[in-house]
Amino acid sequence: MVGDTPKNLWRRYPVAVKSVLAVILLGVLIALFVFFDASGLLQVSIELAHQHPVSGFFVVMALMLAHNFFPVPAQAIAFIAGSVLGPVIGLLAVWCGALCAAYLAFWTSRLLGRDVVFRILSERQRNALASFERPKGWLPLIIVRCMPFIPFNLVNYSAGLTPMRSVTFMWTTAIGIIPVIALATMAGAEMASSVTG
Repeated sequence: MVGDTPKNLWRRYPVAVKSVLAVILLGVLIALFVFFDASGLLQVSIELAHQHPVSGFFVVMALMLAHNFFPVPAQAIAFIAGSVLGPVIGLLAVWCGALCAAYLAFWTSRLLGRDVVFRILSERQRNALASFERPKGWLPLIIVRCMPFIPFNLVNYSAGLTPMRSVTFMWTTAIGIIPVIALATMAGAEMASSVTG
């Protein structure tokens, strides 16, 4: 209709508007990945972190945010952070970046994908997702977070589809990711110390 504001369009056609926004976002991310050499960006980031450790902290956080959209394993970023920034600062940088990235993915999924997915799922499947709202719904998320072979982003985006409260998602993520990123950053720090000797 003529005169519809974006807010009215969002309410009137929530699935259509969210789908268009998701396609636009995906297109922009693919274009960024194609036009910018991801490996070159990683190399520049490592050099910057070596020269300026404070900047390196924020570079690691930015890499973790970029990890939401590009196929780079979080453990690789943690390994590099440990080798460049050391085990403690590297762990803190990866942890902060991972929390920001998790929150972004959770809300992206919740705002852009939940309505679409719920229309596709059967009632039984919707009930299974609703189980994460129950008092023990946090326990599977903590367990999954401690498993390094389950992709970090898959858990973030999937949790956004559930009725889980964002506070529950954040505290379980904050606790659950520590073992995996601690091992990766310590391994990176140990490797760096053995090479430099």
